[in-house]
Amino acid sequence: MRFDLRTLQTVLGYSLTLVEKITGISFKGNSLDSIFNYLQINLNLATSGQPTKKQFNAIQRAGYKKIINLRSLRKMP
Repeated sequence: MRFDLRTLQTVLGYSLTLVEKITGISFKGNSLDSIFNYLQINLNLATSGQPTKKQFNAIQRAGYKKIINLRSLRKMP
């Protein structure tokens, strides 16, 4: 079996997110780079995982005007 570093990063990222959700303690900063899977495409467009409430302030400070949320709001059966 081969060990993949990306798998470890994913598992650790998920684990930290779960701990943050349960405890309410955030280990992430409030910069854009601290947002899970943040990737700037160009000066006006970026993509990322779900930001925390505090990270939305960092997005606004960076000059972004609109956010498109692709997460489904309804529960799937």
